Amino acid sequence: MAGRPSVGRLGRCWRLVFARLLQLVATLTLILLFAFLVFYILPGDPARIMLGPNATPEKVAALERSLGLDQSFLLRLVNYITGLLRGDLGTSLRFAQPVSRLIAERLEVTLSLAAGGLLLALVIGAPLAFIAARHPGGLIDRTVLALSRIGLAVPPFYLAILLTLAAGALFRSFGGVRYVPPHVSLTASLRSLLLPAVAVAVPRVAWVVQFLRGALVEQFEMDYVRTARGKGLSRPAILVRHLLPNALVPLITVLGLVLAELFSGALIIEQVYNLPGLGRLLVTAVESRDFPLTLGIILVIASLVVLAGTLVDLINGLIDPRLADARPGRGTVLR
Repeated sequence: MAGRPSVGRLGRCWRLVFARLLQLVATLTLILLFAFLVFYILPGDPARIMLGPNATPEKVAALERSLGLDQSFLLRLVNYITGLLRGDLGTSLRFAQPVSRLIAERLEVTLSLAAGGLLLALVIGAPLAFIAARHPGGLIDRTVLALSRIGLAVPPFYLAILLTLAAGALFRSFGGVRYVPPHVSLTASLRSLLLPAVAVAVPRVAWVVQFLRGALVEQFEMDYVRTARGKGLSRPAILVRHLLPNALVPLITVLGLVLAELFSGALIIEQVYNLPGLGRLLVTAVESRDFPLTLGIILVIASLVVLAGTLVDLINGLIDPRLADARPGRGTVLR
């Protein structure tokens, strides 16, 4: 009898995993169809761009046939999906290399930047949220909220420029951000990504502060907190013993949202600091109408975002079994 709840809970988690995998497939399918449609109607001939404006129509037509650009929309879509099911993202029109190889070479930079931003958002944002929630409405709380609103209002690319100017003014030896691969020097690589990670993290720190602070203040009004106060527990003890475990679900939820935003923020910051990540590769692919490379990058980023959301749901389901019982998209609880 004692093992039945665990088996039932495990079954609910597997159902949640299956539902999220279906959501992942559906999301990527919609993105794939939309991207195909956009590139099909988008002006600009990749063959003409590759050969230059002085190429003859015969050469352009021959290159289009060799690249499969003369095929119909439906045939190109079917061929791409067939290759995708085999794990083939196609060949880049611009670089004449497998898309998977090009993405793998640049993905390390983007993931490192996003991971650094997530770490900074958690390390800085969570303590600020706890400090602000200890005295809601007080001077510290109002100051933290005001700073978080400023962080949300400043555009990431503008913040990156301000941070660069500030670093140049504070450190005379600062000569700009020059990316160093980890295999060359791990310490130098982390140092080269520090300033971009700060630029990515600041708006997400504001997210963590406002979201988590609101959840903590709401928990302070619960009956169990009043009971703990009646037992003589101090406010810090209540915060650590009672509020922190109950705040894990909203904290992990906001970190999942932050992680999804970090990928888009990282792509922008890479342009400012000239980092060799997916952002620069995506811009190059779009400018050259390199459809396979563009679609491959979009699918990889979308997969990472949806997988991050799935991981958040699973962790929250383990922390609070009632969330694992909820039907996706309805918020009701299965009895």
